[in-house]
Amino acid sequence: MTEETSQHDETATDPTAESVATNEVKQRVQSSGTWLRLLYMFLFAVIGSVVVMAVGVIALFQFVHAILTGHPNDNLVSFSRDLGVYCLDIIRYLTYQSDDRPFPFAPWAEEVKTPIDEPPDG
Repeated sequence: MTEETSQHDETATDPTAESVATNEVKQRVQSSGTWLRLLYMFLFAVIGSVVVMAVGVIALFQFVHAILTGHPNDNLVSFSRDLGVYCLDIIRYLTYQSDDRPFPFAPWAEEVKTPIDEPPDG
């Protein structure tokens, strides 16, 4: 065996490193915070689904309103904007981009906390 192969075999079977990694995983699995996060993620996934259905209803109503009056309902435009921010908050929580739980565990956000890239023109 060469010296390089010998060193590789020693680190691959190092019981200390393996034990430390196993203990860290065990701690994360046994942490109540991990399971609480899963519970909140499930809750917000359900809420997010309801919000998406509400957006569909609002879009249909806005379409009909625009046909009948020639313009969208201003109150629904404002509410839809807030709902979009809320959806973004939910997505950020679900994808671990944020540890801040969205409404109703935090105040209703009326604006995006961090900027979103503008879509390209055209």
